[in-house]
Amino acid sequence: MVLLPYLLAIISGLLALFLLYKRRSKSKSPPEPAGAWPVIGHLLQLSPKISLARTLGAMADNYGPVFTIRLGMRRTLVVSNWETVKECFTTNDKTFSSRPPSSFHEHIGYNYAALGSAPYGPYWLEIRKIVVHELLSNRSLERL
Repeated sequence: MVLLPYLLAIISGLLALFLLYKRRSKSKSPPEPAGAWPVIGHLLQLSPKISLARTLGAMADNYGPVFTIRLGMRRTLVVSNWETVKECFTTNDKTFSSRPPSSFHEHIGYNYAALGSAPYGPYWLEIRKIVVHELLSNRSLERL
């Protein structure tokens, strides 16, 4: 009996967080197919018997050339129209050039210090320049 108020407070707090998350995730985002599970997302809809291209093509027929699916806990943008892909990689190239933040890369990768885990920005450009000039120079490649 003593735990009942605490239990109700926890349940109502979780419900409020769920409703806030749902409202925030629906605003200004591409359509998302229904049926995403809480932890695994749409992974059950991606069958190993049918190729991924055919499955995503069928989803594109229903939801349009740009839509999102959830792969695990990550929301993934699917673009199935070459004009839109060209626009993404030419007009909005800096928007799509970085990686999503990951706790693995933050902790194991020394706070995004490695070239493979660093997000796009001035630091990544400097590290890339060093790698190209020092590791991929003609002199170092001839030593191999």
